[in-house]
Amino acid sequence: MATAKEELIKEIKDTGDKHTLRLAGKLIELEITACHRLLETCEVHEVPAYQGEIRACRHLLKALGSA
Repeated sequence: MATAKEELIKEIKDTGDKHTLRLAGKLIELEITACHRLLETCEVHEVPAYQGEIRACRHLLKALGSA
């Protein structure tokens, strides 16, 4: 079963050009990096106000295959 990241890349390859694919790849990597940073910061400092964001980041990272 393909991850969301793999499905997105396949869809862009099928419908877009190489420039679009590179941009999408960069956006995915930025999102992954942002989620990892948010998780590290919130878990280290135990910030309870961000529990929804922490759950969303974990879900996104799992869907992208980067958990």
